Amino acid sequence: MMEVFDSLKAKFFDNLSQPQKIYLFAFLLQLLFFATDDLIAFSTIGFIAIIGIAMEVWPKFVAV
Repeated sequence: MMEVFDSLKAKFFDNLSQPQKIYLFAFLLQLLFFATDDLIAFSTIGFIAIIGIAMEVWPKFVAV
C-alpha cells in the first residue's frame, strides 16, 4: 500500500511547480481553518497565495 502512495506522490506532488505547491499549501490551510472566523488565519492564507502569484507572475513581468 505504501508503494502505491509513494508512486502517486511522485506523479502528483513532484510534478508541481513551486507556485503550485504554494497554492496547494494555502488551499489546505483554508480547508483547515474553514469553520473559523479568525482574521489572522485568513490573512495568512491570503498572504501565502499572494506569494505564489508573485512567484508565478514575476518572470513574465521581467520578460515584458
